[in-house]
Amino acid sequence: MAIIRPWDRPAFPVRDASLSELGTIQGAVRSIGRIELEGHPYLPWVGTGFLVSPRRFLLARYAAEIFCEGKGDAGLTLKSGFKVFLSSPPELSETVRFRLPVTAVRFLHPFFQVALCELGAGDIEMNSEDAEVGLTLAADEAACAVGRKVAVLGFAAPDSRSVPEVQKKVYGDIFDVLYFQPGELVGMTDRARTPALDHDCSTTGGSGGAPLIDLESGLVLGLHYAGLFMAFNSAVPGPQLARDRRVRAHGVIFSDDPPWMRDWIAQSKPEDAPPPPVTEPAEVDAEVRHFNQTNLYRLRDLLADAGFAQEDRQYLLFVSMNQRYVSTLPTEGSPGARLLNVLNTLNHTPILTNGELPFRTLLFNAVENSKPLPVSAKLQKYLDQLPLA
Repeated sequence: MAIIRPWDRPAFPVRDASLSELGTIQGAVRSIGRIELEGHPYLPWVGTGFLVSPRRFLLARYAAEIFCEGKGDAGLTLKSGFKVFLSSPPELSETVRFRLPVTAVRFLHPFFQVALCELGAGDIEMNSEDAEVGLTLAADEAACAVGRKVAVLGFAAPDSRSVPEVQKKVYGDIFDVLYFQPGELVGMTDRARTPALDHDCSTTGGSGGAPLIDLESGLVLGLHYAGLFMAFNSAVPGPQLARDRRVRAHGVIFSDDPPWMRDWIAQSKPEDAPPPPVTEPAEVDAEVRHFNQTNLYRLRDLLADAGFAQEDRQYLLFVSMNQRYVSTLPTEGSPGARLLNVLNTLNHTPILTNGELPFRTLLFNAVENSKPLPVSAKLQKYLDQLPLA
């Protein structure tokens, strides 16, 4: 995190402008929060995070490592002794404010400086039905062209690595609030053998994990994570993350698919291919069977209405599900036929050895990823019928 061009790259607190004056980024402001540590002995907060759904947010990996133990996306545990919250800027209106506890860390990326956390119910909930919640990352490398007008939306904190006079010129005496920090893209480079998207927005230490936003499209081009005073600032490139199916499987949404994704889709059977028959086993354990065939067709229709019959969205239904089990699910037929076959298989699957009820996981993912569509309430009714795993 660094100040780069104090002479012509001003920064200003978001609270000094109305949301309408912020143009394409006004929706983004509603999805950004400060990562607060309640009860930590010396760190009140550790950077910025941004929502990619109403209950999940991205942040810098090194920030997550302060309150999480483990690596990758298995066996991650929250450290004890303090609580972690994602809190929206207090200057926002009450209808879009939130303060939500971190209940789990879904992954610490093994290569890029990025992590994904899950949120629970909080003392300040997002109570606006029409609030735009969750940002979309750019998947196309063409969106990261040199010279693009961008901004880092992050929380500013005093930074001892900056010259005090220069820091005062950019930020004055106002800190611990959300800042609009504009600049331009400089280009792709390698930082410690890792692809990075360089920009010349001036930032401070509190901006680690903040979204780097294209001012024209409103898409997130990257996650800001590093800088050197008067030299460079770097972000994890969104298009690089788009290539990682593991990231997509955890619910991070991208603007479109990279060109090579067509090669996967091309290997699928054509839409007009006859679907395989859906058959019932001769006997089904009453403890396992939760829905009759009529309900399964109704569920298939609800999932289709929410967009999950599409080939490039079905992966969202399996977020956090046991990967070995997912690999055994039906893959034949058109996306719609496959979806029905998957539901039929899940309907007869008992609780797995790790305590997971796959059907419940699928419905939970469907409800979370279909919000705020009205269909999510209908899916919730089916979810409520299943026992907790």
